[in-house]
Amino acid sequence: MPTTPKKQNTSGPERKMLSSAEIKAALTTRIMGKSIHVFEEIDSTNDQAYRLAEHGAKEGTLVVAERQTKGRGRLGRSWYSPAGLGIWMSVILRPDLPPATAPALSLVAGLSLARTIEDHLDLNAELKWPNDCLLDGKKTAGILTELSAEKEKVRFVVLGVGINVLHQRADFPAGLQNTATSLALAARREIDRVQFLCAFLRQLEDDYQRFKKEELTPFLDPYTKRCGLIGARVRAQVGNNTISGRAVRIDPTGALVIARNREEIVVRAGDVERIR
Repeated sequence: MPTTPKKQNTSGPERKMLSSAEIKAALTTRIMGKSIHVFEEIDSTNDQAYRLAEHGAKEGTLVVAERQTKGRGRLGRSWYSPAGLGIWMSVILRPDLPPATAPALSLVAGLSLARTIEDHLDLNAELKWPNDCLLDGKKTAGILTELSAEKEKVRFVVLGVGINVLHQRADFPAGLQNTATSLALAARREIDRVQFLCAFLRQLEDDYQRFKKEELTPFLDPYTKRCGLIGARVRAQVGNNTISGRAVRIDPTGALVIARNREEIVVRAGDVERIR
């Protein structure tokens, strides 16, 4: 059962812990977060949301944790999820769409997050295909979508989002201090996690409703403008294959198109880095 987080001792100033009551009081959404499960500690918000979805939880059900013990990103990589510093969340979606369309929700959610950062913190957010959000060239958030589907219909999608919010440089493990950042570091001020979470959910709901009607097409231009890979020489690792070339566009399915010699290669999943 969800528990209301207790106050914990953290380095630096005392942090206000998240609570479902405070989140509900600040929300103005119609779908997102109408049912909220807040945990003091959990293995993974995505895993819990998946379990809830399997048992019929409604669209928009939100799972939030103060700390994840097995938080993860793409390809099973671990996601550092300490208590009191971030927003570790998953939301259940039930779009009436074919399974092939669902992965594009990662791009839509990334754009929603970038827009929230820009509107509420006056920062320039960069998107790194397919699921990262960067500030000052460093990773501040990641998105993981997991779906359950029948042959021609999505049963549900679990959209997981991890956002570094209040971290200072010393809060990151040594191996992340040069590659990761937080909203507070970039904005140079404290961030109210509840207010930011609710602002993000409002933007996500608006974008999600449009995506269900128009799919990815209206999001391609704003996403591309924020994607630092487009126009750059890149190296994509797809399974055991390495593809090098110039990233030229995001296609209507959300795939990255790489031009190599006189051919264009469509990359639907994989690790992509700029070649400097």
